[in-house]
Amino acid sequence: MNRLFSTNFLTMFGFFKGRINSSRSWRLALMVSVLVASACTPEKKPSAERTEPWLRDDPKGRTQTTSTKTKYIVGAGANLELTVPSRRTKPQGTIQGISGHIILDAEQLQFVQGTIDIDLLQLKMDDQLALPPSDQLKKVLTPSLEKRLTEQSWSEQAYNWLGLGSNVSARTQLARATFSIESAKELSHPRASLGATRQVTTSNEAEVLKDSGKTSRIVNATVVGRLTLRNISVARFLRVQINFIYDGAPSEGVPSAIVITLREPFSVPLAEYDIRPRDRAGHHISELNEIVGYLLGNTALIQGSITLTKAALD
Repeated sequence: MNRLFSTNFLTMFGFFKGRINSSRSWRLALMVSVLVASACTPEKKPSAERTEPWLRDDPKGRTQTTSTKTKYIVGAGANLELTVPSRRTKPQGTIQGISGHIILDAEQLQFVQGTIDIDLLQLKMDDQLALPPSDQLKKVLTPSLEKRLTEQSWSEQAYNWLGLGSNVSARTQLARATFSIESAKELSHPRASLGATRQVTTSNEAEVLKDSGKTSRIVNATVVGRLTLRNISVARFLRVQINFIYDGAPSEGVPSAIVITLREPFSVPLAEYDIRPRDRAGHHISELNEIVGYLLGNTALIQGSITLTKAALD
């Protein structure tokens, strides 16, 4: 009987010992699994700090804004300067009859759109500009061609070359040049309210800032668009400086006016738009081709600034 008890006791002891060892093994395996899982889990890194200048300098820390589009129309009396410099002379004039509008969100300037229209029949050249002495003209003109060139004013010649001579029946319908604005790039700042501040440098800016309480912000940009002239449309880029005028603090509203200044002359190659010597009826005068580059440059250069004021959206 004692032998039987001993046998049973050993059997039970072995059973519980196995259970105990099994339990310890299970707990050990669980601990190892937890440690391995913890080691394999990637460390969660803190979000990168935004360091863009327009976020860093924003006193209110705004990173998202509600899109608010505003329409601006070209003010009355807008004009730009035009020159067509050559080796001997510098024909110059004033582009008047400018109209149009732009639509933009001052907090997302890259999406600007609009059109600027020019009535070419309001182009005024400096008719007092004299031609070079006759002895110089003999190199390119016969006496008859010289007379033909000088019997009309520079303004009349400009209309003729544009195909808008007095004998062109559809001159009024053809006398429109349009710059279609598609977008803006190379912005010094994507938001007008955080643009640079500086002293007023143009008469247009002085006029719109004369009221007390007004402030301004400056943004440089390259405007992307197409210039359509004589029914010919060519992609063009304008490097501009935009002065956003605010009635109060820039952070508390949208600009009430905009002054757009060309940072460099806007070039219009004459050949690309088929601008060449013509008579009053629009017929090409091939004999006068030689004066291009001599008395008249190959490229028209436009410079200056225009002011646009806020208007209601259509």
